[in-house]
Amino acid sequence: MKTEETQYNGHMKDNETPQNTVPHEILTHLRGLIRDTDLPDTEESLELLIRAWTEKEALFTAQTVNLGMLDLPAVEAGDSRALLLLTNSGSLISLYSQRGEGRDLEYASINLRSDVPGIVRGEKTEVSGSIRTGVSLELSGAPLKKTSPVYRIAVCSGDLDPDEQDTRIREATIFLTNGFVRINKQITNPGEPGVDHFTKMEIISYIAGRNGMSQKAVRQVLDDYLYMLESAMVMGEKVNLGRLGRLFIDTRPPQKARVGRNPATGEELTIPAKPARGVPKISFSRYMKERAEPLK
Repeated sequence: MKTEETQYNGHMKDNETPQNTVPHEILTHLRGLIRDTDLPDTEESLELLIRAWTEKEALFTAQTVNLGMLDLPAVEAGDSRALLLLTNSGSLISLYSQRGEGRDLEYASINLRSDVPGIVRGEKTEVSGSIRTGVSLELSGAPLKKTSPVYRIAVCSGDLDPDEQDTRIREATIFLTNGFVRINKQITNPGEPGVDHFTKMEIISYIAGRNGMSQKAVRQVLDDYLYMLESAMVMGEKVNLGRLGRLFIDTRPPQKARVGRNPATGEELTIPAKPARGVPKISFSRYMKERAEPLK
């Protein structure tokens, strides 16, 4: 029997097609989106947007399940847990754990033509009443007063410390906003292979917008961080990259001169000796290896 607090488990049925995999309200929103962009007003464009929306919801599901979040139809007023909302328009609303008066809020609007999400933040934000799917969220104490209807609600477990809840919300927000932008780029550049989203400039723009900093300040901090990593490696240190793993320089032993063959002509040639030398390496953490496994 399904209880109220279950993790979302959405699978497409065998008889489903792109047109009937999304609810009517989402289909209506996607048709309106075509009118607001320069996409051709065709069924092919609609199906492209439907597939993109399906990918976004699947990404939302995968990330929130990975972080142990619960998929709920509603959250009652007074519930202090941190939560992440996906709206009909594809925007993300992050509500951090309630401590005292109100919550920290982050609203990320991922426009189809924008490389960087539009981000609105608020402190001591109050939610009017309960939060329910299909109903717009009304807020006070924040620049954002009302959202489009809520489509999905993912909530942190109440067993977690509030700091850990907020850490998970922050991680999910960063992952999903960038994932959504990448999906959008695949729509707007359908014939372009290998859409490149994580360039240094776009990373700087995203961090600047998310933290209320200038791009110049973020670039300086990021460059200083990279210089620190480089310096530590050159000095023989193993640099901790948190959950990613460690950077270090390994020593490759000297190689004696040897006889080989030219692969093009088969002619024998002498490969000169090489002294011992340093080789930069990265050792990925078990966490990162486990995250990579589903991508195989």
